[in-house]
Amino acid sequence: MLIEEQRPVPELTRSSLVERLRGVCDHASWEVFFDQYWQLIYHVARRAGLAEADAEDVVQETVVEVAGSIDGFERERPGSFRSWLCAITRTKIAMFYRKEYRQQRKLDVYGEAMEARNDGTQAPELEGIWNEEWHRNILQAALEQVKRQVSPRQYQIFHCHVLREWTVAEVAAQLDVSAGMVYVTKHRVNAILKKELQKFEEEG
Repeated sequence: MLIEEQRPVPELTRSSLVERLRGVCDHASWEVFFDQYWQLIYHVARRAGLAEADAEDVVQETVVEVAGSIDGFERERPGSFRSWLCAITRTKIAMFYRKEYRQQRKLDVYGEAMEARNDGTQAPELEGIWNEEWHRNILQAALEQVKRQVSPRQYQIFHCHVLREWTVAEVAAQLDVSAGMVYVTKHRVNAILKKELQKFEEEG
């Protein structure tokens, strides 16, 4: 599995970030929020069938909606922020398809599914896409945290062996390290990654 190169992600949204966004003109916090979530929203919109420019519009409209309603968000259970953000994104995508339908009298399967569900539930197709992209985003964010806790050499070994799926022999030969170093590094970095993933899952 080869991870795409992306912009560095500080930390996926946690309760502290949500709180900093409430009722204050905290431009730094909103910049962090945008950096952490724009790709998630964009990829979901693209996979729902939107063109590049339309997906970018969905990102902008979703962020604007979050900014206008964050004060009313209440975290009731683990994963509630994730569901809340998904619902806003789903609504913005549905609005695009409704607009297209009015203009072209034609409705895509995603728009049709979401058009029929106006009670706040999620269309199964989009919910599956959202979950896939959410976990991919969490993985990328967790990897950024791992990079801060290990040396560049250790991360390089881990990246080649685990993420790019090179064999131990290939890593040892290409990076000029022992097979034992590859095994030890994999074990150590994996432990850190699992810890970070668990934190993001619990706080998402």
